[in-house]
Amino acid sequence: MLGKPLLETLLALGHSTSQNLAYVHQRDVHVAYGEETITETNLLEINRRHSPHEVSLRTFSKREEARNGADWQWHIIGKKYTFLMLIQAKRVQRDHKIKIHHRVKSSGNLQLDELIDSAKSDQHMPVYCFYSPQEARQVWRLDSQIDEAFELGCLLASAHAVKKMMPTRISEIERQAIPWHYLASPLLYREQSLDWYSLSGASKDEKLSFLVPQRTGDGLVPVEGFSLKSEAIGFFPTFGQLNSGSENLEGMEGIINTNAYRELYPSHFEGELKPLVRRVLCMSVLDH
Repeated sequence: MLGKPLLETLLALGHSTSQNLAYVHQRDVHVAYGEETITETNLLEINRRHSPHEVSLRTFSKREEARNGADWQWHIIGKKYTFLMLIQAKRVQRDHKIKIHHRVKSSGNLQLDELIDSAKSDQHMPVYCFYSPQEARQVWRLDSQIDEAFELGCLLASAHAVKKMMPTRISEIERQAIPWHYLASPLLYREQSLDWYSLSGASKDEKLSFLVPQRTGDGLVPVEGFSLKSEAIGFFPTFGQLNSGSENLEGMEGIINTNAYRELYPSHFEGELKPLVRRVLCMSVLDH
């Protein structure tokens, strides 16, 4: 399966993000779990799981973050094409609302507009990554027949769709979004042997995962019969499409020929990639 290790990581982190938010949204839990924490935890875990040949991270300065309206950049490097995203993360609140109307203090501009403008100038696709618990979702929600599958807590949506709809709740934008693991494989998966870090005293049957999951156990199993026609699927190329070039992605937002990308970022192709800390995630799928 193409990019299976990266697929496992994205599935596992989507699951833990969903369940952690469900936990902290309980009325008797008074623990902060904000966008910054979720983003840093997820990026750190991606970095921890994968070799420097696959993943490289480096920092944005606070000034850069304020200027471009983003939380991180995501460069997915394929054999033929590279997909560039500039991403703003938004956490679903306890009342299931999302805060899109945020203005940047230094400029007074909508963060959404700064994200779109910055992405356009740098040839990136502007993207929102929505962190949400299971109960807040209506479309990407698991029903009782598939409740052993990975929960879909990290959803990607074009910032253009967000600007057009200006949603106040996650359910209003879900059909314009995909779970982030769809970049590797547009299927829903179960894990044959779930093995999560759990809260002290919580049994496996309670299905509580806290912080981050361990590596998966006995392999992934696709969930049969689950199909959703998300309107966003065509806007997000898969690892396979980036590698094979079987579909002409030229002219698609955020797409650059990998040879051109190599000229812009030669250090990403010289010896071992050296992961630093956060914010710019370069993910190579050349060998998957």
